[in-house]
Amino acid sequence: MRAAEAFEHETKLPCKRNGALEGIGLDVLRCLLRLRGRKDGRLDPTYQWIANKIHKSRSLPASDIH
Repeated sequence: MRAAEAFEHETKLPCKRNGALEGIGLDVLRCLLRLRGRKDGRLDPTYQWIANKIHKSRSLPASDIH
C-alpha cells in the first residue's frame, strides 16, 4: 500500500488533484488488500461489493480494475 501511495504522490502533477492511480484506485486497492484470504490468498469480490465497501457507485471500481 505504501508503494502505491508513493507512486500516486510521484505521478501527481502540480495543481492537480490526483496522480496516475487516482483516489478511487487507492480506495479499491486498500479494500482488496484488506479482503484477501490470508490462508489461501483467494480474492473474488463482486464490483457491487467493492463499491459498497468504499461507498462509491458500482461503475467506479469497475473502471479502475479494468
